[in-house]
Amino acid sequence: MATLGEQIRDALDRRHMDQADLAALMDVSVRAVNDWVNDRARPRNRMGALKAWAPELAGGEQEPWELEILALTTISESEKAAWIEHLKRERASAHPARERAS
Repeated sequence: MATLGEQIRDALDRRHMDQADLAALMDVSVRAVNDWVNDRARPRNRMGALKAWAPELAGGEQEPWELEILALTTISESEKAAWIEHLKRERASAHPARERAS
């Protein structure tokens, strides 16, 4: 299981962002983000904002196709969520036994 720091690093890579970008987005110092990425500190009062930025940090395994959609920069977060829900419904209706087994 990846640590939170590794998950944040992966989320940054998928979004083609660096620590300074995330620091500006979260309104924290680059040092704080560096501490999160290197598992020296946890983002206590920024965890909600981090999960909104990278829903995959909320826990649970996501399919690779979900991560690809989440990494898109050309559509809004609400469009990403709508596409993911649509595709999940399509997959469930195409393979109902597989979805129930998970």
